Amino acid sequence: MAYERCRGTRANGIRANAIYPAVTRTSMTEDIFKNENYVKTLTSAFPLGRYDKAEDMAAAILFLASDDASFISGHIMLVDGGLSAWNGQPPFLK
Repeated sequence: MAYERCRGTRANGIRANAIYPAVTRTSMTEDIFKNENYVKTLTSAFPLGRYDKAEDMAAAILFLASDDASFISGHIMLVDGGLSAWNGQPPFLK
């Protein structure tokens, strides 16, 4: 979607980017975080030693919307604490 939007808005100077989070703790995901074994497995899977927080997503969005990212468009930013570089996917309950 970010790629298509980028191509369609270039004449207007509008930038289009997206974020790609891992498992982020929010009110929508709170139930899975009640499982202590899952949280332990999840936390150990992240190279940075913790799972995503909503504040991590907000910081990435603020950066992409800022003047510091004025030449970034059509980008999908991984905001996953290095998880995808580590093993390609989050751990799932078995």
